[in-house]
Amino acid sequence: HLIRKLRYIPLVLVMFNKNQTLIFGGSVLIALIGVGLFYWFRPYKTQNKTITNSDKKDNIKDTFDKKSLDEKDTVHTPNDTPVVKSTEDNTAPTLEDDDEDDDEDEESNSNEVALKTAYDDALRMAKKLLNGGKFSKAADKFTEAIGLADQIPSASKDIITLYNNRSAMYEKCGELDSSLNDIMVVLTMDANHLKARVRRARIYEVQGRVKEALDDYALAVLLERSKGLPPTNMEKIDELVKQLATSQLNGVMEMVKAGKVRALPSKSHCRNFMDSFPSYHIWKIQFAQTDREELVEAVTSKGGPFMEGEQWSDMTALDHMTLETIPARFETVFTLACFDLSRGAFRKGFDEISRAFHVLRSAEFPSANEKEKQYHEMYTELMNTSESFRSIAASLEDLHGTSLHLRADLQGAKQCYENSLAIRPLPHGFETALKLASIFVEIGTTEESSRMYDSILTSISTESDELEKQSKTAWLCIHRVSKWVTRDEQGKYPDNALEKAKENVDEALALTAFYEDDSSKERSAAVKSCRLLAFVKRVHVLIQAKSQMGQQPDNDDIKYAKEAVEEAKKLFPDYETALMLEVEFMTTDGNFDGAVEQIDRVIAKSDGDDAIPYVFKANTLAQKAMMHFSIAQQYNSQKDVMEGQNILKEVDELFEKAIELDANGIEALVHSAQLKTMMGDMKGSLGLSERALPLVRSRDEALEVLNIKIMTEAQLAAVEEIQRSNGVTA
Repeated sequence: HLIRKLRYIPLVLVMFNKNQTLIFGGSVLIALIGVGLFYWFRPYKTQNKTITNSDKKDNIKDTFDKKSLDEKDTVHTPNDTPVVKSTEDNTAPTLEDDDEDDDEDEESNSNEVALKTAYDDALRMAKKLLNGGKFSKAADKFTEAIGLADQIPSASKDIITLYNNRSAMYEKCGELDSSLNDIMVVLTMDANHLKARVRRARIYEVQGRVKEALDDYALAVLLERSKGLPPTNMEKIDELVKQLATSQLNGVMEMVKAGKVRALPSKSHCRNFMDSFPSYHIWKIQFAQTDREELVEAVTSKGGPFMEGEQWSDMTALDHMTLETIPARFETVFTLACFDLSRGAFRKGFDEISRAFHVLRSAEFPSANEKEKQYHEMYTELMNTSESFRSIAASLEDLHGTSLHLRADLQGAKQCYENSLAIRPLPHGFETALKLASIFVEIGTTEESSRMYDSILTSISTESDELEKQSKTAWLCIHRVSKWVTRDEQGKYPDNALEKAKENVDEALALTAFYEDDSSKERSAAVKSCRLLAFVKRVHVLIQAKSQMGQQPDNDDIKYAKEAVEEAKKLFPDYETALMLEVEFMTTDGNFDGAVEQIDRVIAKSDGDDAIPYVFKANTLAQKAMMHFSIAQQYNSQKDVMEGQNILKEVDELFEKAIELDANGIEALVHSAQLKTMMGDMKGSLGLSERALPLVRSRDEALEVLNIKIMTEAQLAAVEEIQRSNGVTA
């Protein structure tokens, strides 16, 4: 104020003579020196350098390490940021300014300085208490700072940081609800606050609110990516997705058990299932030179095929159906069904089995009607006196159970297998026992599956034929692999699962080396097929199972898996599963054109109604499209973008074709859902996974679909939350 008034001095000086001027000038100089000393020693005001909050508040390092509540945190309080001295406005005021106004300004500045000093002291003390591990007292100091910040205009920008810091202190000392309250304040002011999201996710996880924790972690990943940061919580997201999927697994499997009987799955699925039992390969040898018309004539001569809805009473009403002729009719119908199954006509074969089974069952469990009691007595007499009829009855129970098994009616299949074993126990019911054990594996009852496998092994030891003993042991080893690579009711794998699975595969290969020396043509064919499956199982264990268990296959695993595929092709050059496994390796190696050519050859040899080859082709082309998109991103190539988009159109058409061929084909639905997730179509992916879930046939399939569904739900929720916070309507 004084300096601004010095502009009037020249007007005064012209009124004095030389001596007066010197005296006046000296007096003014002394006064100026005194005033200068006064202002020099007077405390000056400071203000914080302005920092943009919200989106730029990461410059105010505010909180703590995300990974552990036990690790030491470092708090960067608002006053850790650079400060600058305030500058005085040198614009001249009007002449009406007076000393009274100056006194009021000085009093106001003095109050603000006092508040600011208290505020800075609170923050310094909070940081000191934090470093000393006194989190509760540090929280109190942040509370004090929050109260002071409300009175300091320059500190208003620090409110989000202060609440976030206090929430961290509450988290540290276990006051989780208080921490959540502060986080709510932070997110209300800034819905995209990354550290608050991650902290809330941690707290939700501790509180067992897994779904809410997953949603916040998923949103945090999107926020990181939007800022060009690498995602830091993907492992945690995977862990929570698996945790949620496991918690829902038993409910899904109960739904599967109680669900209605479905249509048969794809031809490939049926074939792969039947391939895992020796009788299927024996039928192929037996019927290799058989004309179906001959079998139809034989059936006709023995009473004809069973009709839909036919009962035992309908059959015995025919004059020629007696205790002596009834077994022959069942036997010829059963033989015709086995022929059709061996030729891949699964629907036709199982329909024939089903009709015969229901005729049999109508006499086995009669009503109170006296006439039906007579039919039951006839059935009972046949079961007691005719070994061929008992054998056919056991086989009908077994194959009808197989049909139900393939249709995912696990309870119905289990009942049929148990009935079959009651009629034809071990060692004769060897295949039925393997099927029953596989039911126990699929529903996760590992103890029951172990007991069944042990019973089978004990029965094998009674075999007198050494080659038969080796053959059955090899088949048992093939089936026991599934026990090791399938999760139990808690969603866990057995201890040392991979090592035990490899041991079973190696034992099966050692036991089947004799297949060319076996004098029995039928058994030799079955053992050769068992050896083939052992090589296929080796690939499954080294690649798919190892990946599912969270371990990355190494170069040796890939090498041995490729060698196994080559050995399988030597045994059966046209075996579809081996060809498809080779396609996967060709795709992985980037040989997309070669892979597509091989799939097209498989499709050309098939009758065109199998969905699985179309799924493989779609997956191969999807990988090729991803390659083009990667090149486009690397070299800014519009040509590759267009090429990738065109390929994806074909991929969509292939998946639609596969779903059209097999409406219950979970493979097409799952892989299509995965592709839509990769392409950002979350709603489309979610719709497909929800459609696939009721169609699962095993625990592993259920977990795979649940993982996709839960992950997609979290990603979709994160996108919608960001859209809401940014005022975007979905």
